[in-house]
Amino acid sequence: MKVLCLGGGGALPNAVFPALRARIDAGDDLEVFTSPSMMDSGGSTGVLRKTEGVLPPGDIRRHLLAFSTAPDHFRKILGTRINVELSERKEADARHNAHNVFNMILVAYEKQFGVEEGYRLAHELMQVKGATCIPPVLKPTHIHAELEDGSIIHTEDEIDRPTSHDVNAKIKRVFIDPHVDANPKLLEAINNVDMIIIGPGDLYSTLVQTLLAGGVKEAMIETSAKIVLITPSTTKLGETIGFSVQDYATEIESYLGRKLSFILWNSEIPDEARHKAYQEDEPTARDMMVIRGDADERFIGADLLWAEGPTEYDPEKVVNALMALV
Repeated sequence: MKVLCLGGGGALPNAVFPALRARIDAGDDLEVFTSPSMMDSGGSTGVLRKTEGVLPPGDIRRHLLAFSTAPDHFRKILGTRINVELSERKEADARHNAHNVFNMILVAYEKQFGVEEGYRLAHELMQVKGATCIPPVLKPTHIHAELEDGSIIHTEDEIDRPTSHDVNAKIKRVFIDPHVDANPKLLEAINNVDMIIIGPGDLYSTLVQTLLAGGVKEAMIETSAKIVLITPSTTKLGETIGFSVQDYATEIESYLGRKLSFILWNSEIPDEARHKAYQEDEPTARDMMVIRGDADERFIGADLLWAEGPTEYDPEKVVNALMALV
């Protein structure tokens, strides 16, 4: 079976990739393609794309690491961060005050060999097995959002972690500027896989942006693949406050240009203390995302959470639920 996973950030790599990797290692007939968001503008990634004029390496780095068979010590070294003052913006999160070594290596590959050849060689460096990580675009671009009051907020970082606009203002639409076409290899994958997995992840700053490059919507409309959305466990400050599972799916469909085949959502509600502890670690997380009212048979609810700890997804539960759909 061929599977394409769309999404960036940490949610998709943490919630899906470990279990897919385990099946590949076990010898399952499974070929994985991944395509992360490539419009990040914050932290180390944002500084590197600004100073070096390259594509943001942060999310595709996570995808390559997830399927790497390189020695553990090498992967550990690649995760080292070198402290450096990145910008005038002061961040409480120490990750924003250092460059990730692997980010810098990916920048060097792109500058030396170009985007396509550079990332192909990065697969060799990381000894990636059973997966192909495809940059969704080959030229830099940014995501922007129009709010309901007509104002425009610029770049992924401001959408993801708002600092200069009302976090309660609803996003009306998002778009990319400059317009760029999708990587032809992504369009080829969309048309040749059996299942396309979208998410989990932040709605606008992570998932929708993967659908905005030229040609993606048309390819999604034409593909015969089953398209499965995995909704996140919680709503998010600045993007999805007040959203139900149905709201989330409807918004994805508006950019997808078609109906989703299935919507996989978490039906487990953790106790209040556990959820509050998670919110302390993830301050943009809000209420648990739930079904409101009636939902058709495409909406598949399941307990997707770890048995304890953060209200995040257990990859084995998620992938078991995905495989049950096909």
